[in-house]
Amino acid sequence: MMTPLKILTPLPATVSPPAVAKLLTDASFTAISDTEWAANCIDGDGTPVLLILVPVEPHALAALELAVRTAAGAGERVIAIWHNADSTTLPVSIQDYGAALVAWDPKALHAAVCGEPSWQDAGGGMLPDADTKRNRC
Repeated sequence: MMTPLKILTPLPATVSPPAVAKLLTDASFTAISDTEWAANCIDGDGTPVLLILVPVEPHALAALELAVRTAAGAGERVIAIWHNADSTTLPVSIQDYGAALVAWDPKALHAAVCGEPSWQDAGGGMLPDADTKRNRC
């Protein structure tokens, strides 16, 4: 089943759009536009996904918090991707409403989008599952 993906923009200044496109292409996702992609997930349910790169620059934090709460309220899954291996700061909204948190790794991203969510540190190590405020069916 096709799962629609949307990337929250603007991207952090330290991340180039071609780098994001390469990550998504390497994860076997198909570009629809610069910010919209699609994943062909065998076991997926087609629930839309909002992809967010973390950490977030301070001036963009309020917009991120609003986008995450809006997406979660609309039933979308929110998946955060660490773009900096030295990162440790995670926005509260990701902690509260995130479906997954993955390292900059195409396989981990594909698994998270297609229904195998995990919580990873920026280096790819496993973290305890987050106690989120998301509704679970």
